[in-house]
Amino acid sequence: MLSYGFSIKGKAHIKAGVVCQDANMHGEIAPGLYVGVAADGVGSARHSDIASGLATEKLVEYLERHIRADYGIDEKKVCLKAGFQYAEKAIEEYVQDCDDMLNEYDTTLHVVLYDGRTVVYGHAGDGGILVRTVSGETKVATFPQKGSDGVSVMPLRAGEQSWEFGYFPERVAAVMLVTDGILERVIQPQLLNLPATREEIQNSDRHKKNVYLSATEFFMNPYCVLGNKNLQDPIDLYHYYINGEFLDAAQDWQLYLDCMRRGYQSMYDAATAEKICSTMTASVPLWNIEDTTDDKTIVCLINENAQIKVPKPEYFYEPDWAKLRQHYEHLLYPAGFGGEDPLAQPQTPGGKEEENSKNRKKGGLFKSVFRNK
Repeated sequence: MLSYGFSIKGKAHIKAGVVCQDANMHGEIAPGLYVGVAADGVGSARHSDIASGLATEKLVEYLERHIRADYGIDEKKVCLKAGFQYAEKAIEEYVQDCDDMLNEYDTTLHVVLYDGRTVVYGHAGDGGILVRTVSGETKVATFPQKGSDGVSVMPLRAGEQSWEFGYFPERVAAVMLVTDGILERVIQPQLLNLPATREEIQNSDRHKKNVYLSATEFFMNPYCVLGNKNLQDPIDLYHYYINGEFLDAAQDWQLYLDCMRRGYQSMYDAATAEKICSTMTASVPLWNIEDTTDDKTIVCLINENAQIKVPKPEYFYEPDWAKLRQHYEHLLYPAGFGGEDPLAQPQTPGGKEEENSKNRKKGGLFKSVFRNK
């Protein structure tokens, strides 16, 4: 089993002189059973960094004492729920000892138990858990928990009625936990999850299900980075890209592209892998991370021996960002938008690749698509 985890201070916190409010842990918790935990301290709570650290540490502490590798799915879910209760109580006791206010110690909490095949999870808050299945597809296992306003987060303190425990019903080759900054900016960007109509915009129950595969493969395909024999230190490379302080955009793009080629070559022949990469829009995954100002946490557990049933190559083709942007403008300004909704029009054969080729020459579509948000 391969695993890695990072919690990196966001640019907004660096500028304000605030500590990183995220925390994570990962590793083998019982023979053949692995755990990944991510927690995101709520920014408006003064001591959320203490809360995220305590929640992560105490949950793992409980699991180390009580989890067994031979537990079934239901037993694992019961154990995770008890672990959440244990972590919540630990925070409450800490606050009482400090004679402080409990709402100043708010945090999210997300956990997975993974045996190389099955994922059982616990989820409280606005982060996300994603899986790469043995079918080669990446899917969403959980959805962000928001308040009634659709913006505020439901923290661990919201209690058992808001916590979610479950398992993913397909065989899993890799599982990833991310906090909301990475989830919303990199993994599930807005343009990939636009509603079909203006009426759906107001539907607060509408869940985002589409993921940006060029990013998820980079993090979850073991041959992109961790199993890439051309890389001297894969963990350092992950840290560099997640940190988002890029030194040479052209060089960083070429290195990223080489990693993606090697990942796709683990599933397809070299020509097909090159075809997939030729559709990729330069710099989109890099600059998404660079513009993420919140703290960034990614935890990933990968079964490098999983046998992948390869999907059709088209599954991994780059989204048509220009067309999605036009659809976005059509939703916002239908009266002022000239022409039909672009997503209602048939795709011109070869048009997307030609558009992406033009954008690679000028640095990619990213800045016109995302930067001004």
